Amino acid sequence: MEARNTYHHDLLHLPMEDWCKSCQNAKLNKKPARRQDPETRDVATEFGGRLQMDTIGPVVKSPGGYKIILVCRDEATDHAAVDPLRDRLSKTVARSFTRLYPPGCGIKKVRVDNGGEFDGGLSGLV
Repeated sequence: MEARNTYHHDLLHLPMEDWCKSCQNAKLNKKPARRQDPETRDVATEFGGRLQMDTIGPVVKSPGGYKIILVCRDEATDHAAVDPLRDRLSKTVARSFTRLYPPGCGIKKVRVDNGGEFDGGLSGLV
Protein backbone atom coordinates (compact mmCIF):
# COMPACT_ATOMS: atom_id res chain seq x y z
CA MET A 1 0.00 0.00 0.00
CA GLU A 2 2.90 2.33 0.61
CA ALA A 3 3.77 2.14 -3.10
CA ARG A 4 0.37 3.58 -3.97
CA ASN A 5 1.06 6.58 -1.73
CA THR A 6 4.58 7.14 -3.06
CA TYR A 7 4.31 6.50 -6.80
CA HIS A 8 1.86 7.56 -9.46
CA HIS A 9 0.97 5.16 -12.25
CA ASP A 10 -2.01 4.93 -14.60
CA LEU A 11 -2.75 1.40 -13.38
CA LEU A 12 -2.84 2.17 -9.65
CA HIS A 13 -6.54 1.32 -9.60
CA LEU A 14 -5.58 -2.35 -10.10
CA PRO A 15 -4.93 -4.64 -7.13
CA MET A 16 -1.30 -4.31 -6.00
CA GLU A 17 -0.27 -7.73 -7.36
CA ASP A 18 -1.66 -6.95 -10.83
CA TRP A 19 -0.06 -3.52 -10.76
CA CYS A 20 3.37 -5.02 -9.97
CA LYS A 21 2.98 -7.62 -12.73
CA SER A 22 2.15 -4.89 -15.26
CA CYS A 23 5.22 -2.74 -14.49
CA GLN A 24 7.32 -2.58 -17.67
CA ASN A 25 10.41 -1.37 -15.80
CA ALA A 26 10.31 -4.42 -13.52
CA LYS A 27 9.89 -6.74 -16.50
CA LEU A 28 12.90 -5.23 -18.29
CA ASN A 29 15.18 -5.34 -15.22
CA LYS A 30 14.07 -8.69 -13.85
CA LYS A 31 16.88 -11.18 -13.37
CA PRO A 32 16.13 -14.89 -13.48
CA ALA A 33 16.22 -16.64 -10.12
CA ARG A 34 19.23 -18.90 -9.63
CA ARG A 35 17.50 -22.02 -8.44
CA GLN A 36 18.65 -25.56 -8.92
CA ASP A 37 16.53 -27.96 -10.88
CA PRO A 38 14.45 -29.94 -8.33
CA GLU A 39 15.47 -33.16 -10.08
CA THR A 40 19.19 -32.58 -9.51
CA ARG A 41 19.01 -30.73 -6.18
CA ASP A 42 20.66 -32.50 -3.26
CA VAL A 43 17.86 -33.16 -0.78
CA ALA A 44 18.37 -34.55 2.70
CA THR A 45 16.09 -37.54 3.21
CA GLU A 46 17.10 -38.79 6.63
CA PHE A 47 18.06 -37.27 9.97
CA GLY A 48 21.59 -35.91 9.85
CA GLY A 49 21.74 -35.71 6.06
CA ARG A 50 22.14 -31.95 6.27
CA LEU A 51 21.91 -29.63 9.26
CA GLN A 52 21.45 -25.87 8.94
CA MET A 53 23.07 -23.80 11.66
CA ASP A 54 23.13 -20.11 12.53
CA THR A 55 23.35 -17.78 15.50
CA ILE A 56 20.81 -15.23 16.70
CA GLY A 57 21.70 -12.23 18.77
CA PRO A 58 22.77 -10.45 20.70
CA VAL A 59 19.53 -10.74 22.63
CA VAL A 60 18.77 -9.49 26.14
CA LYS A 61 21.43 -10.94 28.42
CA SER A 62 20.13 -13.74 30.65
CA PRO A 63 21.05 -14.06 34.34
CA GLY A 64 23.58 -16.73 33.30
CA GLY A 65 25.33 -14.27 30.97
CA TYR A 66 23.97 -15.78 27.76
CA LYS A 67 23.30 -13.31 24.96
CA ILE A 68 23.60 -15.39 21.75
CA ILE A 69 21.49 -18.36 20.64
CA LEU A 70 22.81 -21.17 18.45
CA VAL A 71 20.01 -22.56 16.26
CA CYS A 72 20.29 -25.86 14.39
CA ARG A 73 17.68 -27.39 12.08
CA ASP A 74 17.71 -30.77 10.38
CA GLU A 75 16.50 -30.39 6.79
CA ALA A 76 14.91 -33.83 6.46
CA THR A 77 12.94 -33.93 9.71
CA ASP A 78 12.65 -30.22 10.60
CA HIS A 79 13.99 -31.15 14.05
CA ALA A 80 15.30 -27.98 15.69
CA ALA A 81 17.74 -27.57 18.54
CA VAL A 82 18.89 -24.42 20.31
CA ASP A 83 21.63 -23.70 22.81
CA PRO A 84 22.45 -20.43 24.60
CA LEU A 85 25.94 -18.97 24.14
CA ARG A 86 27.88 -16.28 25.98
CA ASP A 87 29.85 -15.25 22.87
CA ARG A 88 30.24 -16.02 19.16
CA LEU A 89 33.76 -17.44 19.29
CA SER A 90 34.23 -20.44 17.02
CA LYS A 91 35.39 -22.63 19.92
CA THR A 92 32.23 -21.73 21.89
CA VAL A 93 30.03 -22.60 18.90
CA ALA A 94 31.92 -25.89 18.38
CA ARG A 95 31.52 -26.82 22.05
CA SER A 96 27.80 -26.07 21.89
CA PHE A 97 27.44 -28.09 18.67
CA THR A 98 29.03 -31.15 20.31
CA ARG A 99 26.67 -30.77 23.28
CA LEU A 100 23.68 -30.80 20.93
CA TYR A 101 25.03 -33.42 18.52
CA PRO A 102 27.69 -35.67 20.08
CA PRO A 103 30.19 -37.32 17.72
CA GLY A 104 28.70 -40.40 16.07
CA CYS A 105 25.09 -39.19 16.19
CA GLY A 106 24.80 -39.31 12.38
CA ILE A 107 25.32 -35.71 11.23
CA LYS A 108 26.81 -35.86 7.72
CA LYS A 109 26.73 -32.23 6.49
CA VAL A 110 26.34 -28.87 8.17
CA ARG A 111 25.30 -25.77 6.22
CA VAL A 112 26.33 -22.43 7.74
CA ASP A 113 26.54 -18.83 6.58
CA ASN A 114 29.76 -16.83 6.23
CA GLY A 115 29.82 -15.74 9.87
CA GLY A 116 33.17 -15.80 11.60
CA GLU A 117 31.75 -17.94 14.40
CA PHE A 118 31.89 -20.94 12.06
CA ASP A 119 35.48 -20.48 10.86
CA GLY A 120 37.60 -23.49 11.72
CA GLY A 121 35.87 -24.53 14.92
CA LEU A 122 33.61 -27.13 13.32
CA SER A 123 36.15 -28.82 11.09
CA GLY A 124 36.66 -32.39 12.18
CA LEU A 125 33.40 -32.51 14.14
CA VAL A 126 31.30 -33.63 11.19
